[in-house]
Amino acid sequence: MSKALRIPGPGRTRRPGLALAVLTVASVAVLVAAEIWLHTGWTGIGLTLRSQLCNGTPLEGFTLSGSLGWTVPQNRIHFTLQDGVLHTELRLDDPDAVHDIPGVVPTRSYALSPETRDQADANAVVNRPGIEGNRQANTTVNTVRRMYTIWLPDDTELRVDAGDVSLSEGVTLTATEENLLDDFSYNDYTLQVLSESDDASWPDLPVNSQSFVLGAGKGLCWTQNLAGRAPGLYKVQGLTRYQIGQLPTDGTVQGYPVVCNSTEYGTLTPFYCPADAQQALAGASMADGSTLLLYLNGENVLCADLVNAAGNRTDHRELTTLEKAAHIYAKLLPRTTDRDAVLWVEGYDQQIDEYLYSSTQPVIALLRTENGKFTVASTMEDKDHLNPDTILLNEAGDKVLFAYENTVFQNGVPTVAGKNGRGMDLRVYDLDGGRLQYWGTMTTGAERDWYADYLWNGKLLRRELHFDSLQKDGGNWK
Repeated sequence: MSKALRIPGPGRTRRPGLALAVLTVASVAVLVAAEIWLHTGWTGIGLTLRSQLCNGTPLEGFTLSGSLGWTVPQNRIHFTLQDGVLHTELRLDDPDAVHDIPGVVPTRSYALSPETRDQADANAVVNRPGIEGNRQANTTVNTVRRMYTIWLPDDTELRVDAGDVSLSEGVTLTATEENLLDDFSYNDYTLQVLSESDDASWPDLPVNSQSFVLGAGKGLCWTQNLAGRAPGLYKVQGLTRYQIGQLPTDGTVQGYPVVCNSTEYGTLTPFYCPADAQQALAGASMADGSTLLLYLNGENVLCADLVNAAGNRTDHRELTTLEKAAHIYAKLLPRTTDRDAVLWVEGYDQQIDEYLYSSTQPVIALLRTENGKFTVASTMEDKDHLNPDTILLNEAGDKVLFAYENTVFQNGVPTVAGKNGRGMDLRVYDLDGGRLQYWGTMTTGAERDWYADYLWNGKLLRRELHFDSLQKDGGNWK
């Protein structure tokens, strides 16, 4: 049975162009509406400064800048608080929205001692776990060499020999076959973890986690008298993964040439190591060309030294005596001027469930330099336990601004700690005496948009607060 072909009659002429035009207009309308909604929604998350306590004009002389946003998408509100006046700028798909501030990451491992290497390799047992698994060579030894691998913010790394240790019981190091489909070769024998007591015999953090500009290169703060190195400031130069891959082999595993895991690479050159330093805490480069070193001497006195380009000390200050603690941690807080350096120093010695807890009052070191000399060198305590995200000196150098997010997370649920709603709390103290001069909150004005965690294309969204910091300190906004 044949089907009749229907031909449009009079008045039924088809006009596909008109339909396409209608669809195009509708699509544009949807896009415009979405854009208006996006802009309206984000501009609704405005920043407002609410003052709770204000004596005079305490915010004059301070400049604080940063940004608020989510981990994804790349939309952020940038803010600057200058002399008490708040300026904001909304940036959609912000090209500067970098979330991870690179740091220095040290790891520990154990390698074969060169003196016992040949015998250990000869005694190794080779097996293949599974039918298609790579072969493994396992050897048991009583002496291992401790090695640090230190990853640097410029995507290079160095490896440092921390010396041999003899063990009461034998441990097994493993070399794993690689390039299974090509010529056989092995990675060298290694072990990441020993017993808890053996791992505790050498520190897991031999360097401060922040690098700094030192001359034409980078610097590190080596914290302890360890691995034949005194505590102090060091020039550092790492190798890229490609450069490491080009290192000459200096050992064998089952007849295959390897670069031994006991081989050092990269350079760590002493720049300034004060004779009285018991522990170096942190370093920073300053605007006058000096380099700052914060350290503890043998009497647990917190000291600050300024060092010139030749590695000679130009100024020295004894700041305060710290309480004894098993571990001392220091970090340089975000800063937008390298004339100043504010460092947070805290002691830890209570270990519960493998975590260290602070048992001492944190100390804040506030330093300003000019022409190789300290013009401000003071300390104060965080007596209100604010644990601020950043701390600034004012222009006059007589007041201190604490800035911190006032939201705490309990079991993953955000809880507002401030009386003015969720946001960033600001407090200003006199440097001399620590009297509170100002207390306010920079609120978002739309807490509902910040409370929940969302999913964006399957990714978990979290609210982020970043303070601007200098690129030379690892900051990513300048």
